[in-house]
Amino acid sequence: MSGQRNTLSLTDLFTQEMPPSPVSKRRGYHALVPITRGMLLLREKPLIRLRADVGDLEGAIAAMAPADRKRFYQLDIAPDFKSYGPNLGTFRTNGFRAGCESQGSKERAYSGVFRLGSRFNHSCQPNVHQHWNGSYMEFRAVRYIATNEELCISYDIPRLLQAKPHRDLASKKMGD
Repeated sequence: MSGQRNTLSLTDLFTQEMPPSPVSKRRGYHALVPITRGMLLLREKPLIRLRADVGDLEGAIAAMAPADRKRFYQLDIAPDFKSYGPNLGTFRTNGFRAGCESQGSKERAYSGVFRLGSRFNHSCQPNVHQHWNGSYMEFRAVRYIATNEELCISYDIPRLLQAKPHRDLASKKMGD
């Protein structure tokens, strides 16, 4: 197979900047080529990773390289989190679970915000799954994805259930 590459780069797989889709009206990533189930789409270290209780967010942002700080502030803030201010609003909107660490007898959960990974849109039927793998987040296709199909993940359900309307809706759907 002379001349063929065994791996594809990020830009070979999906677009990084996409105008709103005429179908969904959302910005997001779209497949540029057919993507097979299980394919690694992205492996990324967090821009910022803190204990889930947020820890020293202000200090962590101040310690970021200027380019990373700019990328952090370029992320969107969900309307529900705008009142939290730019730092906490951005962190809460874009954070994913990013592992746990044992500290004495306690297990501490961590959250991370990612330059590219935090830009995936949500779907209740995602075609991409994110998984913390030690020191980085991996995003893999969970099924075949056709060219031009939007790449979506499922946002962290426990975080969504923190808001009362979501808890009420989930209770109705789950029969509680």
